[in-house]
Amino acid sequence: AAKSTTFSLAVTAIPTYTLSVTKSGTGSGTVTSNPAGISCGGTCSASYNQGTTVTLTAANAVDSTFAGWSGACSGTGTCIVSSVASVTATFNLIPFDYSLSASGVTVQQGSTGSNTVTVTRTAGTAQPVTVSVGTLPAGVTLTSANNQVCTPTAGTCSVSFSYSALVSATVGSTSVSVSGASSGVAAKSTTFSLAVTAIPTYTLSVAKAGTGSGTVTSNPAGISCGSTCSASFNQGTNVTLAASANADSTFAGWSGACSGTGTCIVSSAASVTAAFNLIPFDYSLSASGVTLQQGSTGSNTVTVTRTAGTAQPVTVSVGTLPAGVTLTSANNQVCTPTAGSCSVSFSYSASTSATVGSTSVSVSGASSGVAAKSTTFSLAVTAIPTYT
Repeated sequence: AAKSTTFSLAVTAIPTYTLSVTKSGTGSGTVTSNPAGISCGGTCSASYNQGTTVTLTAANAVDSTFAGWSGACSGTGTCIVSSVASVTATFNLIPFDYSLSASGVTVQQGSTGSNTVTVTRTAGTAQPVTVSVGTLPAGVTLTSANNQVCTPTAGTCSVSFSYSALVSATVGSTSVSVSGASSGVAAKSTTFSLAVTAIPTYTLSVAKAGTGSGTVTSNPAGISCGSTCSASFNQGTNVTLAASANADSTFAGWSGACSGTGTCIVSSAASVTAAFNLIPFDYSLSASGVTLQQGSTGSNTVTVTRTAGTAQPVTVSVGTLPAGVTLTSANNQVCTPTAGSCSVSFSYSASTSATVGSTSVSVSGASSGVAAKSTTFSLAVTAIPTYT
């Protein structure tokens, strides 16, 4: 007959070993295993079947470098283990570094401008950078804050600076320095071009016309015509011209960019003519009386007085004399009242038979372009004294 018995069959687990990873250093990164099990990151320890070869790979973060293994491995390559082990992966931060760039700026005299300075991260983790503008040319000032801070977290950052130029600032281009400072990093610098341009100008010209004379002056100063009849003024400047006639002339008015006889106001390029006309010459006559004794002589003076305009020659003539009286000096004498008046003298002689009495004698004046003038004087003839 058949027989049977039993036996015990035991199944045991494959022996395993534990692999542990730690990370050190100032930086960051991830260690992964092949076959899978470790992703450190979050899972830094795992068990593997005995005899299994495990390859560990270190991957640094973008701001770090992998400095190497310690513990069961060394070097910076992959780490291969096949038994119980502890491994340390060291990651170090890449030191922060950066570069500077600055845009140029053009500022017109009497106005403002601005530029931008850009900080670009070239390595490591972004940290604050203090940006400072250096010495500016004479007449230009920084109107924004200096020593501005920005952090190039997204790769770059920018700060803006504003400038003001006096109207007297020197025209030209200057290289201005910009410096950057950040903790633990060597100082950086760059330059930008700061150009000062002249205020645009316009030219105002004055001409004079007419028979007379005078002066045209400007406010603000620049024209004194006279001698300086053209000048440049800053764009947008209102210039007032005033005409002043000389004593012998009148101001007849403006032509060109202005009209009338008041002040002339211009604010852009223009030509203006000022007309001055001579005041026509005029004069008056006066004559002193004269008394002659029969058989003797005498004289009188005729005065020419300028009453308007520029003096010109006047011919003075004595008219008809009474019977027995003759003119012993030249007649038709000429004088010019340059200083305001002038005089001529006439001499007379009375015969012993000249009629005693007083006569009104005419004096006439003639001058080119002027109506004839006349006056009279009293010529008295007295008798020769007698005795009995």
